[in-house]
Formats: sequence, C-alpha cells, structure tokens
Amino acid sequence: MKLDGLEGRVAIITGSARGIGRATADVFCENGAIVVINDIDDLLLSQAEGEMVDRGFRVASVKADVSSRDGAASLVSETINRFGRLDILINNAGIIQWSRFEEISETDWDKMLAVNLKSVFLMSHSCVPYLKKQGGGKIVNIGSSAGKKPTPACPHYAASKSGVMSLTLSLAAELAPFNINVNAVAPAIIDTQMFESVEKPEKLVPLRRMGSPEDVAYAVAFLCSDNASFLTGEIVDVNGGLIMD
Repeated sequence: MKLDGLEGRVAIITGSARGIGRATADVFCENGAIVVINDIDDLLLSQAEGEMVDRGFRVASVKADVSSRDGAASLVSETINRFGRLDILINNAGIIQWSRFEEISETDWDKMLAVNLKSVFLMSHSCVPYLKKQGGGKIVNIGSSAGKKPTPACPHYAASKSGVMSLTLSLAAELAPFNINVNAVAPAIIDTQMFESVEKPEKLVPLRRMGSPEDVAYAVAFLCSDNASFLTGEIVDVNGGLIMD
C-alpha cells in the first residue's frame, strides 16, 4: 500500500525489533521512509536491522531503554545527529503480564507503567521540541482495546494503555497549533508473542481470526501520511470487531 508523504521522512519506532513495531518499520520503509528501529535486545535488534538492510531499506538501529529519561533522550539525539531531522514518532514499546489483580506486586505495577506509559511521555517530551522547530510532525501511540474494555487478566496493562490513550488526546489538543498530529491505534488480539500463551484467542473476535502485525502497521502508516493530515486526537480501533462504538 503506497501512501503520500512518507518518502524521505525520518521515523523513530520504539520496540521495533519484532511484532507490531517491526511490521510498522517494514511498511514505513516500503513507502520510502528512513526508519530508526529500537529495542533493548541486542540480538533481536541486530537481526532486524540486517534483514531490513538486505531488503534495501534505509534503516538504523539504536539500543535504548525508552522507559528511562536518558534512554529516550539518547535515542532522539542519535537520530537527529545521524539524519539531521525527525518527522515521525511511533511509541510502540510495550510489555504485558497476564496476572490477576491480587497477584500483581508493586514492582510489577511500576514496570508496566514505566514501559507502557512513561516511555510515551519521555519519548514525546524529547521529540516535541524538534517537531515544533521543523514546523510539524506526527506522533502515533500504540494503545490497546484493553484500555477501553475491562479485562480481569491484566489490570495493570489495561491501566497503562488507558493512560496512553488519554495522554494521546491531551497531546493532540496541545500540539495541534504547531501542526503536530497526535493519534493512537488500539489493537486487540494480534498474532504476536504477546498471545502465544492464550488458547484460541481468535474465538473472541467477531471476524474469527487474529489480527496480523501488518493490520496494525498499515493503520499506523496511514495516520502518519499526508492522506491523514486532518486527523488528530483519534483512537483508531484495529480489533476485528471486538469493540464496536
């Protein structure tokens, strides 16, 4: 799928060595973007970069823990130093832990919110000054249907993703005068490592299949294209009909 306005744009995609992040990186590169992929796993990151380079993509990898201020700042500064600009931020880094409420420790809670929510704040905080200086840009945050529909299996995950989507709306309102579009995509049951331990999750989906990482990636890429220039403050559901509103 070819989209307008991604050619030559520089995009950071956090947590992009595999899964939704990796699929998004591929789609962006297929549309001519320059992509900085990121992860905390050296091996996965190296493998992803090698595969993408072999396909002729313009890509660089930066290992950084985006749940820390130093990690987020270093990812952004390395991108600017290497490519001289930044146009797009995709806040995709995330983790999940399937636990009932009473099984969640304070450490579990803090880690979940740090990786899933605090990283969005830190990366956006580091990127926004550059986007303002350039006269605009795009931010897309990866939320989740769990942030909209209560689930007993991972309340701290749901809380973190609900926070991501609320932060998205606040940023969209504040940054719109600077020509910065801020949106979110809320996936549901996607065929990634996250659902490997769940038995037949596709039974829950009205379309009777799991979504693919590419299903999410195309939605993200659309929101970052010129085709979606008048969209901001939107939460795009990619869930096969699991939530209809």
